[in-house]
Amino acid sequence: MIGVISRALSSMTSTWPSVLLIVLGAFYVFAPIADIASDHSSGLPADHHAAFQKLGGISWTAAMSSAPGVARRDLPLAMPRG
Repeated sequence: MIGVISRALSSMTSTWPSVLLIVLGAFYVFAPIADIASDHSSGLPADHHAAFQKLGGISWTAAMSSAPGVARRDLPLAMPRG
């Protein structure tokens, strides 16, 4: 009886950390994908709109329509070193 309980506990203790690590790892995969999708659709992640308006004094959509050169979406992610 004790052997059965011991085996059950050892399998549980080796399984739940693995499941926890997989779930936590999924956040590291899902978050960047969601940010890239949001960047592609509006040019700015949805959770950054309030910060942009507070710091810039203008909403993101107003900035895009009034100064399209400033709010360009086709800029490269990193500037080449030369």
